[in-house]
Amino acid sequence: MDKSSLLAPCKINLSLAITGRLPDGYHHMEMVMQTVSLWDQVDIFLNGGREVRIFTDAAQIPADRTNIAWRAAMAYFQGIELDPVGLDITLHKGIPAQAGLGGGSADGAAVLVGLNQLLGGGVSSHRLAELGFSVGADIPFCLLGGTRLVTGKGERTCPVSPMPDCFIVLAKPAEGVSTAGAFARFDQIHPDCPGETKQVLKALETEDMTALGQALFNVLEPVCGLEEVPFLVDKMKTMGAVGACMSGSGSAVFGLFSQEKEASRCREALEALGFWSALCQPVSHGPVVKE
Repeated sequence: MDKSSLLAPCKINLSLAITGRLPDGYHHMEMVMQTVSLWDQVDIFLNGGREVRIFTDAAQIPADRTNIAWRAAMAYFQGIELDPVGLDITLHKGIPAQAGLGGGSADGAAVLVGLNQLLGGGVSSHRLAELGFSVGADIPFCLLGGTRLVTGKGERTCPVSPMPDCFIVLAKPAEGVSTAGAFARFDQIHPDCPGETKQVLKALETEDMTALGQALFNVLEPVCGLEEVPFLVDKMKTMGAVGACMSGSGSAVFGLFSQEKEASRCREALEALGFWSALCQPVSHGPVVKE
């Protein structure tokens, strides 16, 4: 086999708290994260040469050595002490950039899974997570997917009660948010944390969608700097979402709906207003090989 195609799901943050600073200066995070059915397709082809080349159908995504997919491939080769082999990695982007949906991390996770399959490395999921974390803080979660509590800089994940079946509307303003910029603004303003992780975990445990919607929070939302974000949160709630929140560092917002009809109507309304939008559902996995 010389080719592997994988579907890499994006993530949303059901909660995002910053609980302190680590000795190395990074923020200590406490997040409940969920993979959902919005995908990038990542095609990996053994090209017979020695160069790793990146191709993408999204003009704003760099197709060079700064791309997280390229860096994930290098981390894999170094991790198994193998000289790099020639690869063509093509990213078919369904996940928007600078959205807080983890599109780059999803791609990096898919590359690690795909190379492990193609090269027969037999690398454990734990070791893949270590290699992934050296490239991007969200990759350990994106490798595993489902519903998980993520702490530290992103290196520690553990499964929690799965998210109930529901419908999720995603919407994004035209302008994205720089992750570094979002954290810099947080450090300047230090907004109060609007929620508690334990309330999100309790709602998941009891499978209470209403309580889950009310418990959603993201401490970076007040400092995102985009007026469209609170507009989208309010619009989704007005149109029937049990809760809505910004994901990650933004600028995408998600709303949770119990009924597909209401969710579809909301997505269509947001699209009519000029926002990128998508309708999806929770999934219990990370990257999967495309049949």
